[in-house]
Amino acid sequence: MSATTTTLASVLKEFYLGPIREQIAQEANVLSMFKKATVSWQGKRAVVPLHVSRNSGVGAIAESGTLPTAGNQGYDQLDITAKFVYGRFQVSGPAIASSKSSAGAFATYVGSELDKLVEDMANLENQLAVHGGKVLGFVWQKQAAATAWEYAGRVSTTGLPLQVGNATDTVDFIRLDTYAAVATNRQVTAITESQLTLSGGTPATTNGAGEPAGTVFAIVASANSTIIGGVANQFNNEPSGITSNLADPTAFGTDRTDATGTPALQSNFLLIDPVNDVYASLDLKRMQAALDALAEQGVDADVILTHPSMRAEYTDLLVGVNAANLYVDTDKKGKGGDAGFAGGLGYNGKPMVISRHAHKGTFYFLRTKDWSFCELEAGGFMDKDGAMLSRVPNTDAYEGTWRHYYEVACTRPSAQCVLTGISF
Repeated sequence: MSATTTTLASVLKEFYLGPIREQIAQEANVLSMFKKATVSWQGKRAVVPLHVSRNSGVGAIAESGTLPTAGNQGYDQLDITAKFVYGRFQVSGPAIASSKSSAGAFATYVGSELDKLVEDMANLENQLAVHGGKVLGFVWQKQAAATAWEYAGRVSTTGLPLQVGNATDTVDFIRLDTYAAVATNRQVTAITESQLTLSGGTPATTNGAGEPAGTVFAIVASANSTIIGGVANQFNNEPSGITSNLADPTAFGTDRTDATGTPALQSNFLLIDPVNDVYASLDLKRMQAALDALAEQGVDADVILTHPSMRAEYTDLLVGVNAANLYVDTDKKGKGGDAGFAGGLGYNGKPMVISRHAHKGTFYFLRTKDWSFCELEAGGFMDKDGAMLSRVPNTDAYEGTWRHYYEVACTRPSAQCVLTGISF
């Protein structure tokens, strides 16, 4: 009987094609936009003073008329405290011994765990840079007795699971033209990339009475909601992302509702179809309307952030019968043909940044100079005692902990605009 690969299986060597191939996306470009404006502080909190209103004591009067009543400038502040983000890994003593060098493994266990944990933390913080905090996303339709609402925002597939279906998984509906709550503590039973389902009824008043067409609503975790992480108030532990910075009725301790707060701290929200209040195709006119909303504030965006799937919706406006919309650089002579767009997309001179962590159905028009990455302590491994690894009690193992103390704050929400409800 001749020998075969089956009979020799016990003595044949295995040949591994190294190095280890990465299979997980690691991009963290949203966070990097904000890190350009990193500020550090010591103490209990960082306070950002704000100028929020003009002196009302101005006006034209008749000769010898009564002078305007004296007024004054209006000021407010943002009180920023750090949030704490951690990551841990553990490696057994035998595992360390068996992979001390590349002769025993493609990567030492300790080195691999260190490096990959840093990447995992960057991935987590990039997600939080978009949707960290209590604001989950946006809805806009206002039918009577609706239980399923069109939605754009945070979903479980982003890697930070949402818990839905329990009585404590509740949200408030905030109309973003006034930042007033139109419904509170509504139970959520399901969330998908395009739909949010309630346990019953519509959160707004019948047929949206009192809410004009085109109104965008923020979906905000209720005070004791367990919808994030399955733990009550877990959202309070997350660094604030773009959605919470712009749509939370309270901005770092400051009320910004029309009725009782400081409306100057409100942001701008537009719906792609402001007449029918439904998902609709992207169009350049509404993109221009977003920039015009900022122009009314005397500012301009410098970047447009969106999800990769939205790039197809935008490029569809630049090809075929819409090719006239495409700007062509006449300084360069075109040679050859290349269908599709890999990069360099923009609108009206504003570069388009693509991130897998951005919400589908939404374009964020941002002025990045108004964002601060407030860092109490830079991210790194806990090694104050000189040792990066610590013994695990009563076991032959070691562990390491990576930590980062920081918060992300938008210091001028009125200089940002969100365009949502874009079909994909």
